Amino acid sequence: MDESYYKRQELKDPESAVIFEISKRFNLTPILAQAYFKEIKGLFEEHFHVPKESGTIRFEAIRKEDPPGRKLSECHRISVILTLDSIEDLEIQKKGGLRAMRQARILRLASEAYEQGALLTQEDISRLLSSSLNTIKRDLAELRKDFGMVPTRGNIKDIGPCVSHKTRIVELYLTTVDFHYLVRRSRHSQKAIERYLKTFTQIARLFLAEHTEEEIRLIAGISPRLCKEYLELVKRYRDSERFKSLFDNFSNKKKSSSRRKR
Repeated sequence: MDESYYKRQELKDPESAVIFEISKRFNLTPILAQAYFKEIKGLFEEHFHVPKESGTIRFEAIRKEDPPGRKLSECHRISVILTLDSIEDLEIQKKGGLRAMRQARILRLASEAYEQGALLTQEDISRLLSSSLNTIKRDLAELRKDFGMVPTRGNIKDIGPCVSHKTRIVELYLTTVDFHYLVRRSRHSQKAIERYLKTFTQIARLFLAEHTEEEIRLIAGISPRLCKEYLELVKRYRDSERFKSLFDNFSNKKKSSSRRKR
């Protein structure tokens, strides 16, 4: 597809649409309109509990504690929030095509459900992505080969406890030479991977500065589970050259400089 296709799709993002309307209605420059949008969005999230991300849906999935082999009619279901569509999907589609974008969505949906205490079945993913079951099975096989096991209900008995996809991507970076190869292999956008690495670098800096695990979690604003996984990676790879290179390539000076007074 040509470049104009992706530009048109990016303009259909809800955030871009609102910023355009603010700029038009109040005669503001795009930069000022974007600044006002961020302030107003923050107020709505705080006072009206508006979801932070567009493209999300609520879905009923099977609780991950339910053992394999139990009839679906007897399984407990919990409600999870899943990101069905993300603006970053366009970047993945642009570089890798529709299959790469679909596989990125499979990985994201399965990981988000797992992080919320649930497991999607292959049938769930087929339904969510409007793809055939055979297509989903092939995609899962390719993902397993390049990225590792995807936490679906059919796979969970083989993988046991599963680390988050963010942790897996950071570990791949710490053990993989080429960053762009990691982008292709992980089915994530470059922006997403850079975001994960910046957060991990912040965690590493705080750990090396001898902050406690609870302090690190609060400063970084991440979940206890992800914080623990990242700290395990720091301890495992802290002496490697690739780990040390993070502080030059993906440092986040503004965040990492923040220290809590003891």
